Amino acid sequence: YQNPQLEMLKTLAGHCAGALERIWAQEALGDFVERLKVLHAAVSAINASFELERICQVVYETVSQVMPCNDFVIDGYDPKSNEIVPIYAIEEPGRRVITNRYVADHGMAGEIVRSKTSLLFNNEDQIENSGILFEVYGSYEEEQTKSILAVPMILHGDIYGMVSAQSYQENAYNTEDIYLLEVLASHAAIAIENARLFDSIHKLANTDPLTGVLNRRRFFELAELE
Repeated sequence: YQNPQLEMLKTLAGHCAGALERIWAQEALGDFVERLKVLHAAVSAINASFELERICQVVYETVSQVMPCNDFVIDGYDPKSNEIVPIYAIEEPGRRVITNRYVADHGMAGEIVRSKTSLLFNNEDQIENSGILFEVYGSYEEEQTKSILAVPMILHGDIYGMVSAQSYQENAYNTEDIYLLEVLASHAAIAIENARLFDSIHKLANTDPLTGVLNRRRFFELAELE
């Protein structure tokens, strides 16, 4: 014997569950759209600058807005020396960290250079079992990284470096975050290279190629300012 009221409640519960799933899906889509808007605005700011520090700062601030980000790293790669070249690093609570170059045979950046694919770890076990010998920077006295998202910077088909966000919470990142960070990293690679080329041209225009000192034109410009 089946209770009609019980069956009706089961049917009603099924409809409610379906309605809630649709609501949650709409909310998730709306949240993703809002994050895309933030990303679009950031891309414009990144492409408009030729200052390396400013470009990296915008990338960091954008990542912090669209996903969890306690620690943040942008690393470059020098294929001639096979070294990871630190560009920009931030450690909680927003401390700028200066690190040294290292051979690209270890660390998260070294793994990204080798695989040229994005990496995602959402708990300490996944990080521990990854087999990656991480390059430690800053101090980890207060909190332990529990989630890591790292994506390659690709320029003209070649590996250019890495962008990574790290969180002290488990399960901080998902596939949407991978997509957002990959898009941001692709624009960052172009902007960083443009900033370096601009700086190189600026130095060439203002220095003597033989001695490396300021040329006559630049000397008189600075003297006039003084």
